[in-house]
Amino acid sequence: MMELVSFYLPSDYWEDVKELRLRVFVDEMDVPSELEIDEGDQLALHFAFIENGRPLATLRILEEKQKAKIGRVAVAHSHRRQGIGTKLVQEAINYCQKHKIQSISLGAQTYITDFYVAMGFHQQGDIFLDAGIPHVEMILDV
Repeated sequence: MMELVSFYLPSDYWEDVKELRLRVFVDEMDVPSELEIDEGDQLALHFAFIENGRPLATLRILEEKQKAKIGRVAVAHSHRRQGIGTKLVQEAINYCQKHKIQSISLGAQTYITDFYVAMGFHQQGDIFLDAGIPHVEMILDV
């Protein structure tokens, strides 16, 4: 059975979550590993869906005052297109609503903006490159 966990570092979940992120971003998308794991991980609240001790999906939330930035959204290849990413982002939105966050932002890869639009996000600004991949800023007013 899949369970949602949230944690700050250090955590027993971190090594497996980090491995999932490296598989998705470094192995699949050719993001340099030194860009994938950064100082933001030490500050972030991490969310993950865990099943049989293994993470299926993960993201992180960086908070500053009444704003939050969702990032590092990754879903295991074997579990994509099953609604897990949607559920995980919705859990992050719910957390932000509970904690009086007024605005959530994220940098979405351009091919997946419709995923975020379906959850109420809107595009702000022009396309930019992050690790050589086209992204666009998405905003959700909570």
